[in-house]
Amino acid sequence: MKQPTLEQLTQAVKEMPAFPESVNKIVELASDINCSAKQLVRVIEHDPVVTVKILKMVNSSFYSLPRKLTSAHHAVAYLGLNTVKNLAVGIAAVGILSTKSLGSFNTNAFLHHSLCTAVIARRLGLKTKDKHHLDPTEFFVAGLLHDFGKLVFMRNYSDAFVQAIDQSRERHCSLHEVELEILGIDHAQVGGILGKEWGLPDHLTVCMRSHHEASHEGGMLLDSIIVANILSKVRGIGNSGNSFVPEDLPEQAIHSFGDRTLEMVDRWVGDISEEYEDARAMAT
Repeated sequence: MKQPTLEQLTQAVKEMPAFPESVNKIVELASDINCSAKQLVRVIEHDPVVTVKILKMVNSSFYSLPRKLTSAHHAVAYLGLNTVKNLAVGIAAVGILSTKSLGSFNTNAFLHHSLCTAVIARRLGLKTKDKHHLDPTEFFVAGLLHDFGKLVFMRNYSDAFVQAIDQSRERHCSLHEVELEILGIDHAQVGGILGKEWGLPDHLTVCMRSHHEASHEGGMLLDSIIVANILSKVRGIGNSGNSFVPEDLPEQAIHSFGDRTLEMVDRWVGDISEEYEDARAMAT
């Protein structure tokens, strides 16, 4: 197969399903320092699906609130504009996933890998909150979106993508390495293009683009996504098409997490089963 040009890939990204208008508006308003809670609530309440799913998440074990919240107004008041914005982005991302599977790529298994990575990343964000100033929901959304560049391949270069999946399994090497050989670009690089097209904040786009490489640009957030991606494979939850699991964490990640090895970080993260089940509410 002839490798696609950057122009062709960019066009493929532009043809990806867009976020609902309500979610775009939520992101826009929450990024505006002059936005009021009342304005944000008005937009959320105009989308019943987003409203219901946000309330499912905020009333779950993720937040362990002292009482059940019953309105978007209460959710924004308790959790803040940024957290609610991130939940809306996560809900929208899950909503664009096709139910169609393709050869070695199962979209349901991909969703579970993405949700597991998101939950582990959030747990890491909570455990390292003294090292960053980000809302843990940022870690969740970054983990959820990290592999979405694969969806561009699945929709537009399916034969080559399935070939790359099969070869990576046969050769016992990472999928992104085989993608580079076959397509001339990997899903992480395409994910970076997709993040920009969707208008996502830079720190989320960096995680989509760089989760297979060491980079100081992403800080603790990127290191958490790298680690969470590996741990979701170690735990065998879902399948993103990449069956290769490294024996240990990258050196930068080991240092970021207090010189802990992969096995040590796995124990440190602990049981995520309850949060994982709650995260699946995004997909129902």
